[in-house]
Amino acid sequence: MKSTMRKISVLLLLVLFVSSAFTQDLNKAKEIYNEGAQAYNKKEYEKAIESFNEVLDICSQLGPDGEEIKMQTEMQLPEVYISYAKSIYKDDIDKAIELTEKASEFAASTSNMTSEEKANQLVAQLYNVKGKMVYKQKNLDEAVDYFKKAIAKDSSYSEAYFLIGVVYKKQDKDEAFKEVMLKGKKVADKNNDRKVYSKIVKIGKTHYYNKAIKKQKANNMEGAKKNLVTSLLFDEEFENAYYLLSLVNNELKKYDEAITAAEKALELNNGTDTDKAKIYFELGRAYQGKDNKEKACEAYKDAMYGAYTKSSEYQRNEILKCGE
Repeated sequence: MKSTMRKISVLLLLVLFVSSAFTQDLNKAKEIYNEGAQAYNKKEYEKAIESFNEVLDICSQLGPDGEEIKMQTEMQLPEVYISYAKSIYKDDIDKAIELTEKASEFAASTSNMTSEEKANQLVAQLYNVKGKMVYKQKNLDEAVDYFKKAIAKDSSYSEAYFLIGVVYKKQDKDEAFKEVMLKGKKVADKNNDRKVYSKIVKIGKTHYYNKAIKKQKANNMEGAKKNLVTSLLFDEEFENAYYLLSLVNNELKKYDEAITAAEKALELNNGTDTDKAKIYFELGRAYQGKDNKEKACEAYKDAMYGAYTKSSEYQRNEILKCGE
């Protein structure tokens, strides 16, 4: 009996000892957490990170008893990484990227979606900044790599698409330029990023319109048409492109397409009769090509302004014999 009682006493002492140790460790974890929180508030980020990681180490030994303080720490630690990165990115962009990547990875590992999204958005911006830096150093391929990393972290980051396009344009990678710019246009529109959207539209439509003019002057009408169609993918209301498309289609004897393009150009043109004369002249040519004398005469009549007066009169009076 006495032997049994001694065993029970030893067991109770062991339980009390273990319980006391767990309590001490839990209190220590709370104390260190508070130290980390105070350091964070003072913007002593490295000390805060060290403290919160120590708390997590202690909690890993506590089991269920440390779950509450563990969850609080897991919520807080990514925010420390993010704040630290924001405070140093102007002086040390690479370390800022490293810290924000850590925030993203840690938040993902603890299913902290809010902090993960915040970290990903920030690291995308930082990759974008880094890309601009190496672009200025003329390291174009490296710049593209950073812009792509930005998109990988935040697919809605429309400026990165634009900047990749700028590089591809500089490198004469025309198909790659078109693909990434059209993707960026779609992303910017979806996210209502009007600034980037406008920049993409302007650079894209102008690039392909200028190429079309060169092709047209070189008498490469098919090449001109292809570039005009691409230009209109960037701006569906680009009046100059529709006008030139009507001229090119006339040269290709695609009269129905020339009429469609000319009518769209007229729809978009809010200028004077003189401004519209060149469009009506191409419309007259298209109807003339289709042997529609009545509509051709009508279009040439509307074209009799400014520089197109004599040419239109000639077509009406000498070729079509309008009014006869």
